[in-house]
Amino acid sequence: MAGGKKQQEAEPLLLSIEQTAKSLHVCRAQVYKLIYYAGLPSIKIGKLRRVVVSDLHQWVAQQERTA
Repeated sequence: MAGGKKQQEAEPLLLSIEQTAKSLHVCRAQVYKLIYYAGLPSIKIGKLRRVVVSDLHQWVAQQERTA
């Protein structure tokens, strides 16, 4: 590390289902329910399902406005 500066890690763009569950403090099954029944946006990359971090933030904000 040049000059004693700590290298910053980049924020992730995508979250796994497990990471999304941890962020929302719910179980994996609940995340899948939110995706399929409550409109939580997600994408598929091959066989993997991922949640875009910015989409998660927007979805949560939308849920707050409609609650």
